Amino acid sequence: EELGVEVEKALPWRVVQHEYKDVCVELHFFHVPTFSGRPSAQDGQTLRWMTPAEAVTLNSLPADKELLPILREPE
Repeated sequence: EELGVEVEKALPWRVVQHEYKDVCVELHFFHVPTFSGRPSAQDGQTLRWMTPAEAVTLNSLPADKELLPILREPE
């Protein structure tokens, strides 16, 4: 919904639990090999394509940072 696409297929990829100071979050990540529509920022956020090597340089939240190095690994 935030990207303006319709997911046609979603495969579970990872589940990450992270404890912040006051809350614990559980994030579910999916690999989406097929979708329809063109990705666009629906909530005014910045959106751009990048390589896994570029992604690890982002200032990400700690729960997301755990996964960024995994994106660089071959499948």
